Amino acid sequence: MKLIEKYAPKTLDELVLNEAAHRLVSKYLEDDSALDNLIFHSQENGTGKTSAARMIAEKWSKSVFSEFTEQREAILEYKGSQFGTGDVSALEKTLSMNGKRVIIINEVDRMSTQALTNLSETIDEFTKSDSNTFIMTTNKFDRLPSILTSRCQEIDFTPNGIEEGVIKRLIHIFKQERGEPTERDITVIQD
Repeated sequence: MKLIEKYAPKTLDELVLNEAAHRLVSKYLEDDSALDNLIFHSQENGTGKTSAARMIAEKWSKSVFSEFTEQREAILEYKGSQFGTGDVSALEKTLSMNGKRVIIINEVDRMSTQALTNLSETIDEFTKSDSNTFIMTTNKFDRLPSILTSRCQEIDFTPNGIEEGVIKRLIHIFKQERGEPTERDITVIQD
C-alpha cells in the first residue's frame, strides 16, 4: 500500500488545514443537517480537499443510511477528467431515484465546458429540496464557469500557516513507519 493511501487523513484531527478551511469543514462535520453544495480549491495538490470531501460525505451518509441497503450507495464519487456529458445524464437518472446522496467530483475543472454547463443544470434540478449535495474539488478554481461556482459555497484550502501541523503529521508518520525519530530525522523533516 502506498504511504499516501495508508496515511490519508480519516479524521479532522489528522487533516492539516488553514484556519478558515478547518472551521468550515468542522462546521459541516458537526452539523450535517444543512449541507450546502461545496467547491474545495487550492492551486496545490495534497491539501486535504478530497479527504475533507470524503469525511463530510461519510458523516452525512450515516444520517440517511436507512434509505439504502449499503451506506456507500449514498456517496457517489467521480474524477472530473473521466466525467463527460453522457456521465452527467447517467447521474441525473440515478439522482431521480429515491434517496439522498452526496456526489463528490474530484478535479471538476477537468470536465469539458459542455459537461460543466450540464452539471450546473443538474445541480439546479436535483439539489432544490436538500435531497442531494455536490462536493467538488479543483486546483484551478479560476477555470470554473460562474454558472457552476455561483451554485456552491467555495472553501479555499490554500495551505497558509500550516507548517507546524505538517511537521507534526510527518513526525507521526515517521514514528509509525520507522520508530522514534533522531534529532537528525526531525531536522530533515523540518527542512
